[in-house]
Amino acid sequence: MKHITRKVNLPRNVLLAALPRKEYIDLFPSLEQVSLHENQVLYEAGRPMKYAYFPEQSLISLFATLSDGKRFEIAVIVNRGFLGVSLALASRISTQLAIVQIAGSAVPMEAKAFRAAFKRGGAFQQIVLSYIKYHLLTVSQAAICNYFHQLRTRFARSLLTIHDQVGSVEFLLRPESLSRMLGVTRSEVANTVALFRRKGLIEYKQGKIKILDRKRLELIACECYRTIEATIPAKAAEHIDGDWISRRHRRRGFPALQALRINKPGLAGTPLEMPLLESQFPLVH
Repeated sequence: MKHITRKVNLPRNVLLAALPRKEYIDLFPSLEQVSLHENQVLYEAGRPMKYAYFPEQSLISLFATLSDGKRFEIAVIVNRGFLGVSLALASRISTQLAIVQIAGSAVPMEAKAFRAAFKRGGAFQQIVLSYIKYHLLTVSQAAICNYFHQLRTRFARSLLTIHDQVGSVEFLLRPESLSRMLGVTRSEVANTVALFRRKGLIEYKQGKIKILDRKRLELIACECYRTIEATIPAKAAEHIDGDWISRRHRRRGFPALQALRINKPGLAGTPLEMPLLESQFPLVH
């Protein structure tokens, strides 16, 4: 795949932002920002994975495909994660389909460079392993959600997840994308959208959704949204060296900064700022 690239100076992906300065600088030659477009296919089942992708503003859906062609969304990759978990598990071939649902920026990392960085250990390896733990939880939760929960509750959960990622109450999401994400027909999508419009929850016009009442969406959403969010406590990992990112983001007016307190020798109780969506991804030791 050919990318139009721009050098990454300030990481807007939570995992990349969590890297200590030295490790980030070591990775810098491998990292460039690209713009992903809606419906872009990043992985196909049975094909090699050439890149790992660290979303910044984009949203990527991972699908399992049945023999009859039906697709079911099994994971959503946003700016606190990355696409390419199998690369860390010594696999070069994708077993799923990955499609960009919300256009935006991402940082691709060549598979060879990703595997080399992972094998070196350090914070990068630990962050990747921690995310894999979270990813496995979301995949298992998606299986429960698709089987047990009603369409309207899953639709509300999807809207909340997208809102969390894009940081705006208004975003482009076409019927075909909704149909893929929810694993239902376009007519079922149309009926659900019409219901939410009548209830005053959203506006929908020409593929553009505007959230009108997030609090009510949270009440409607299935428990999967709260279950997954509960695994992401608003606490920084002990080894995060956020100062170098913090100062540069403040100078350039980075919009999504959130104050954190970290428990680190020599920095106990010191407020640091890191570029986060809502909360820092938990790192396990």
